[in-house]
Amino acid sequence: MTQVRDPGLQPERTTLAWRRTALAVALNATLLLRAGVHERQALLLLIGAVLGAGAFVLALVGMRRDIDFCAFTPRAPSPFAMGLVAGQVVLASAGLAAYLLTR
Repeated sequence: MTQVRDPGLQPERTTLAWRRTALAVALNATLLLRAGVHERQALLLLIGAVLGAGAFVLALVGMRRDIDFCAFTPRAPSPFAMGLVAGQVVLASAGLAAYLLTR
């Protein structure tokens, strides 16, 4: 008899957290791109573009984790993924600081 694993709601919460994080980074990227165009600031455009690419990668990592959970092969997030999340938060904060200092 094969034992069926009941993961509960934790995998769903984890998947939703990755999606929320990717959405928040994408929103910050959009706002920085808009501010960069409006203020004609190349730095804001660059930070917004990097954040946009990072949001895309975060969404891919989140989808991969969701697939792993559905296949009952959950793994801890890779150091790359965790570093990416931390880097995106720092970059979003730097973008906000750059925007506020250029106003």
